[in-house]
Amino acid sequence: MKTRKYDCDGILEHIDPSRIRVGNVVRMASDAWSMPAFSSSVVLQIKVVYSDGSYTSFDNLGEVPEVDMRNGRVSVGLGRPYMYVTRLGNPLTGLEIYEAPARSFLDNYRVVVLSTGEYASFVME
Repeated sequence: MKTRKYDCDGILEHIDPSRIRVGNVVRMASDAWSMPAFSSSVVLQIKVVYSDGSYTSFDNLGEVPEVDMRNGRVSVGLGRPYMYVTRLGNPLTGLEIYEAPARSFLDNYRVVVLSTGEYASFVME
């Protein structure tokens, strides 16, 4: 049995760049960081974008060269599922895909942590 770090799943922690991976679940939260202001998002891609438009993808933010982090070339692709109900009662579902600069991502998002201290993840196969 794994040792518990918290009493329950879903705690929000500051993101450790060396641990954040594609598939981890993150939330942009309120000022107090206690309750999420928006629904959960999943990290879909971590990439370094070069001036010629080409890019290199990484599975873990900790693998990105420090020089690229300092130069602001790193972006994090995120996905957030949504569902709305129309006036007629019909569901409208989809996936919002967006990107955030890595520095902004680290400042404004928190990672969802399981009771064991592991980062929550969505398995994408």
